[in-house]
Amino acid sequence: TSAYPLYAGLRSAIALQHEWGTIEERYAEICRLSKYLWQHLSEISHVECLRTSSPEAGLVSFRLTNGMPHKQLVDLLEKQGIMVRTILNPDCVRACVHYFTTEAEIDKLVGEIAIQLV
Repeated sequence: TSAYPLYAGLRSAIALQHEWGTIEERYAEICRLSKYLWQHLSEISHVECLRTSSPEAGLVSFRLTNGMPHKQLVDLLEKQGIMVRTILNPDCVRACVHYFTTEAEIDKLVGEIAIQLV
């Protein structure tokens, strides 16, 4: 049987996606925000981005070079309402942005990382 209430939710979700723009516009925004995050992370002492150029998608991975365990940073950020995750191979932290992520949210992430590494 079909779950018609779920169909209504799906239609609403698809309509919301279209309000953000075309597929190309949404992808361009993801790339712009990834670059924004990558650039700002690259400026933090004791943070090493895994890529040498900005990502082509919404995933930005980085390592800590001050000896702090990645899990410790992830746990501290979670207490601030910021969700990132550890990756085991390669050992790093991964942040994810989407087209609906705001620059203010990225600034909060970067700021909290900088505070934790002082």
